[in-house]
Amino acid sequence: MATTRLDFRHVWGAPLKAFLSHSSKDKIFVNSVATSLGLMQIELDEKTFDFTLNVAAIHDALKRCDLFVYFLSRDSSTSGFVKEELRSALENRGSGLIKRIVVSTLDESSYRDLPNWLQQLNIAQKISSPKLCARRIQALLLELAALDDAGVGLFIGRDADQADLRKAVSVPPKDIPLSIHAVGQYGIGRRTFITNSLKSLFPRLFNTFIEVTISQYDGPEEFYRQLFILNTISSFENTIGAFELYARLDTREKASAICTILQEMADNGEFIIVIDEGGVYDDDGQFQPFLAETMRQLSALGRPALGFVQARMMPAKWKLVNERSYHRYLKPLRDEDMKTILSLTLNEFSIEYTEAQLLQLISHLDGHPYNIRFLLHYVLNYGVQSLIDDPQDLVEWKNRRAADFLNKIVFDSDEVKIMSILSEYHYLDPETLLATVGGSLEQITGAIRRLQDFCCLERREHYLYIPGPLRDGVRRDDRFKQPDSWNQDVALKICELVSEYENEDHVPLAIIGSATLASAKAKNPPAFLARLILPSHLLRIAREHYDEGRRTLCMEFCQKAYAMKDRLPDDAQVEVLRLWGLSAIRAGDTTVYEDVLGKLRGYHTKVARRMVFFLEGFALRLKGQLDLAEDKFIQAWKLARSNQSINRELASLYCKQRRYAEAEAHARAAFETAPTNPFIIDIFAETLLGKAAAGLAIDQRELDEIMKQLEVYGDAPGSSFFLVREAQSRLRKRDYINAIKAATKAIDRTPQLLAPYFLRAEVYLAQADPVRAEKDLQQVDRILTEAGGFSEGDEARAHELGVRIMIERRQFNLAKDKIDLNAFLPRAVKNRLYRQLAKAVAFEPDHASKPLKEWARRWQD
Repeated sequence: MATTRLDFRHVWGAPLKAFLSHSSKDKIFVNSVATSLGLMQIELDEKTFDFTLNVAAIHDALKRCDLFVYFLSRDSSTSGFVKEELRSALENRGSGLIKRIVVSTLDESSYRDLPNWLQQLNIAQKISSPKLCARRIQALLLELAALDDAGVGLFIGRDADQADLRKAVSVPPKDIPLSIHAVGQYGIGRRTFITNSLKSLFPRLFNTFIEVTISQYDGPEEFYRQLFILNTISSFENTIGAFELYARLDTREKASAICTILQEMADNGEFIIVIDEGGVYDDDGQFQPFLAETMRQLSALGRPALGFVQARMMPAKWKLVNERSYHRYLKPLRDEDMKTILSLTLNEFSIEYTEAQLLQLISHLDGHPYNIRFLLHYVLNYGVQSLIDDPQDLVEWKNRRAADFLNKIVFDSDEVKIMSILSEYHYLDPETLLATVGGSLEQITGAIRRLQDFCCLERREHYLYIPGPLRDGVRRDDRFKQPDSWNQDVALKICELVSEYENEDHVPLAIIGSATLASAKAKNPPAFLARLILPSHLLRIAREHYDEGRRTLCMEFCQKAYAMKDRLPDDAQVEVLRLWGLSAIRAGDTTVYEDVLGKLRGYHTKVARRMVFFLEGFALRLKGQLDLAEDKFIQAWKLARSNQSINRELASLYCKQRRYAEAEAHARAAFETAPTNPFIIDIFAETLLGKAAAGLAIDQRELDEIMKQLEVYGDAPGSSFFLVREAQSRLRKRDYINAIKAATKAIDRTPQLLAPYFLRAEVYLAQADPVRAEKDLQQVDRILTEAGGFSEGDEARAHELGVRIMIERRQFNLAKDKIDLNAFLPRAVKNRLYRQLAKAVAFEPDHASKPLKEWARRWQD
């Protein structure tokens, strides 16, 4: 592992500026805007340049600007001075000096009052508040600054992929695919494939590509809201009214409303690309019902209607049902294509390299164009040869080892705030970030640029977000965990921000989304915002509370979400009940648990049946009834053999019974699904170590690699995953001194965790020291008692340890009675203890009664 701390700090140019074009009769309003912005961010005639009608002065001021803001009014539309500014702005836009032009109306002046060229570029929006106008300008400047970030825009290769798509669309209109699905790993170029392919194949149909997101458990309302705001200019009150009207429609009508917007946008040359974050398909891999109905209603179209960027391929049986969907799995690019992209990129930034260095760099990119982004930023700061000499940082980036990668980055206070807020809200627009982070535009711009350098931040349309592979690492990183009071303050600021839009003509989509989630989290949200809350927002908050161990709050939000269940997809309703049931079990609330099971049994889907078995097994395991729990988990597993949670539960259950051979298949299946989850890595390591200790064959290289990964993900402060497995590994090698050291360190770090006590007791028994083993057993009993009887099934392990201590002390009769009468011990564990006891009696018969000797003889026979 490299020891260098990553600290990209580019020297950027001057801050971006906005030119404020207006009539002198609108000075009061525009001066208020300028005061809010500050002189460093604007060019305004009387404040920053000669305000006489001086063409040269206007040209010079415009050269210093990136954004041109035209304040449309009855007076400005007839002003000769403003007309000269507009003419200069058009010239500078053509030469690339002005990056964007926006129009804000100050009175009832209409769209028709704009020059023809501006009518083609803009939709005039009325703004009544100088403060709100200033913030919009700041947000646009911030967005333009983010766009300045160096990226990789080349599209090379994919000839075979494009040829296959060309063949699929070269059919009669009634057979052309309605949906184009680009499937593959993160960063492989899925969005680029869709956009470039459709531009090439349908140059007159599609000229604008717009991205929206469907997250896990989203339904038609979430999708409709995104499309509505993208397509419709409406006051905030009218927008809320439209959302409430849509909520009352049935599935067919909801799909029809979505189709209407899609067709309108398609007529304008706009194509929607859906970023699938787990919400496009149901648990079985079929389209969610509202999407299936949407596709059915779009069947008369003779062109593609939607693109999907996905990591999950639709199962073959559903592809046959959805005949007009095209699916393409994108593989890594060839080395030759990567060589072309990388060489052109390095040349663009005047970075010197040799042919040999180029080939060495390509060997680490794995055919993923996105990996070039990190490589570029690294090389700009440290040089080509530095990366070749120590490529570990690039290796960790491309493998998405989020926790280890993040640990190497130095974040300043502004960057920490931005990452914390985005971890909480996922997608935010620049305006919301400015309102919540605080500080100057220059500070926030610099922080966003540096985060983009680290590849910790990305843009999508007008959003900023943390890339998917890093989200879990950010969530687990203590640097980004903020106190509840800070999070409440952020939610309040977002609510206040959107309150200022209440009477405006248009509210940005990103602001509505974040404000709705903020209102669900805030203690006293504005009433008009509360009307926007969807059950999916409540489900997301419930999951956060569950992950933080706040069972009561989790149940509270689950109850609120389920009260609105008719607005959730079926799988999302089951997820609400799953979280609700798990929290009730852990809280010992039998009444709520039974009520949740009753509700689940009312569903007739496979995922609901599986969840009933899973919750029943989970409850039985916590009560120590492991044989019954195993039966339930197996029934759940048969309904979803690749499910991560079920496989982990079965692997854990088998490990605690020392049935390591049976545990391995489930631990391996879970690991393939979640290779960076410390709980999954831990159970896989426990399985392999247990097999090795039992004399069963394992791949030692695989075990070594798993232990390395566990050290990366499971050795943080407050975590003992690695230390516990290190103790287990040392015990297997009979390195008792270091095994005790590792177990003791784990106990000091996590004193309420039972696993290190069990392992240290194992070491003491291996040293024939039952006295110290019994002291650890007493600590286990104390922790179990404090837990109120809910112990993740560890009562059985404690009883097993007690029997083994009795055997070690030659208390054979007591040990036999404890095995016979124990209700916690599973059948497999009882049988193993009987074998151990019979062997011990045969070896030292003087410590056993005559009946026990006869029993031991019969058992061995």
